[in-house]
Amino acid sequence: GVSSAGGGGVAQRTPEEEAAFVEQAEMDAAIAASLADQEALGGGGMPATVAGGEVAAAGVVSFMPGMDPTPATPAAPMVDLLGFGGDEPAPIVAQSPLELSPTQAITQESFQSMWESWGEGEKRTCGVPGVPPAEVLDAHLSSASIFTIASGDLPDMTKLFIFAQAAPGSVGGTFLAECNVMRNSLTVDVTLKTDSPANLMLFWLKLEAKFAEVRA
Repeated sequence: GVSSAGGGGVAQRTPEEEAAFVEQAEMDAAIAASLADQEALGGGGMPATVAGGEVAAAGVVSFMPGMDPTPATPAAPMVDLLGFGGDEPAPIVAQSPLELSPTQAITQESFQSMWESWGEGEKRTCGVPGVPPAEVLDAHLSSASIFTIASGDLPDMTKLFIFAQAAPGSVGGTFLAECNVMRNSLTVDVTLKTDSPANLMLFWLKLEAKFAEVRA
């Protein structure tokens, strides 16, 4: 049996000592379980449980062994420059429906032949801010690939015979014009002829815009 204190046997624990012993045994078991969890994770990982609840409840995020905790950077969207089905279509560059050739490819003889064979033509009138000498008008129009085949200064006007041709790959054809730039009224009386009537208005808009930029 268990003898009383001083009897040489095992002393019986008091209730307080028994409670402390049980508490210490539970703490030892919790530590052992935590060490076992770390070993199962390969060492250095977060334990599955902590005192007071689950790891997630403690606000701790754990990762599998070998997993990079750094979030991957999203890949930049691809731009399909060749139109083969990327994430975004290639940008479309707007182009004028009529582009004029910078090359002067008409002689005085060919101009006169076309002028005589293309009928009466169409009449247009536009304003002009001033009337500079013929050579100034020649240079101004040629900057837009509208070239002068003949020109001259008269007392009441400057007369121009001009031409333009559509650039390769552009709509249009060949355009001819007689322009009388009137000094008193600051207007331009124009006769237009072309082998591409459907695109005559496109040429006229370009010519009108250049006359609007003229300065005396």
